[in-house]
Amino acid sequence: MRTRVSDLYHSGIDQYSLILHSGENGLSNSVSWIYLAEDIQNMSFLKGGELVITTGLFTQSGTSLFDFIRSLVTFNCSGLYINVGRYLETADITPEIMEFCNVNKFPLITMPWKVHLVDIMQEYCKILLQNTQSMDHLNAAFQGGTLSDHSSRDHSYDIKSEWFSNYWGLPDHCDFKFAQCHPDYILFKQDTVKISSF
Repeated sequence: MRTRVSDLYHSGIDQYSLILHSGENGLSNSVSWIYLAEDIQNMSFLKGGELVITTGLFTQSGTSLFDFIRSLVTFNCSGLYINVGRYLETADITPEIMEFCNVNKFPLITMPWKVHLVDIMQEYCKILLQNTQSMDHLNAAFQGGTLSDHSSRDHSYDIKSEWFSNYWGLPDHCDFKFAQCHPDYILFKQDTVKISSF
């Protein structure tokens, strides 16, 4: 299933004392990976969709928090976690920064200095890998259904996945039919969903 910023945020909100300061409308942004960034010069390594974590060490070289965030938005990152308490404080999040994050749907989240970055990064990477595995299994099931011999009347697959409720609001337990006459479509009850929508 697709991992959203909200999935990670809510999974660690209590354990890591997370606070969302701005960009709430971007909590639905997809997360491709977790990236620790401390140098604005390395932004070209980003591929898009990264949830960035920083301590704010970049401020020691003269880069402002606002410039750092603008660069992340430019490279299509999904959001930013700031480990506040040493290089940056919550007070450094100015109204201008908050407005920018809101306009760009860019979640800006803080956690206290006592949080060990290795802990939150390990947990989040584990969630991302598990969700990727679930997606791979689901894709394989669909691929098997569409590439199998269509000489029989239809092919049924009993699939249980949280993925469906996240994407289509469907029940967790779904019975899909791959019809002979339309191998490029999935038939769910009375609804038809094109496979390319994955």
